[in-house]
Parts: sequence; structure tokens; C-alpha cells
Amino acid sequence: MKNRSLLLFSLCCVSWLAACSSDGGSADADASAGTCEVTEGEACYWLSDDGRACWVPAPPPDATTFERCRDYDSCREGGGEESGGGCYKWSDGSEGAAEPWL
Repeated sequence: MKNRSLLLFSLCCVSWLAACSSDGGSADADASAGTCEVTEGEACYWLSDDGRACWVPAPPPDATTFERCRDYDSCREGGGEESGGGCYKWSDGSEGAAEPWL
């Protein structure tokens, strides 16, 4: 289980790094150009699987608290893995650092 979580986290990080390097690190360009849109505000964010690997507001309607966001996360230690593989973070914005689950 621990190895699976580490593998999923690693894959999420690689996808995120690839997306940032492909758009020069800028995450505020138009989404139609294949780059990420910046979202501000403390909330739950999901690493999208649309090919661009952008952090976007979490799609589950109940992912509005730190606890529910943690429950969905399948990529970092302490996540509840309810999403079955999705990467979630609680942060002050799509570009912000993830709050630790532990």
C-alpha cells in the first residue's frame, strides 16, 4: 500500500513538472493553449487528468473541507484514497503549496 502511494505521488509530480516545463512555468495563460489557469483561494484542488496536469478546483461537490479533501487524496501519505487514484491537495490556490495531511 505504501509503495503504491509513493508510486502514485511520484507519477503526479512528474506529470505536474512536465506540464510546468512545457508552458515555461507560467500557469496563468488561457486553458485552450494547453496551459494552466491560476485559481486563488483556500480550497481543495485536484490534479486534472486532461493531459495538461493542472491543479484545478476539486470536482467532488463535498470536497469543501480539509478533511474531505484529505479523504479523496490517493497520492500523498495520509490521504484516504477514496478517489481511487486521484491527487488532491488543500492549498491557498492552485499554485500554492499543499498543506500536509499529517
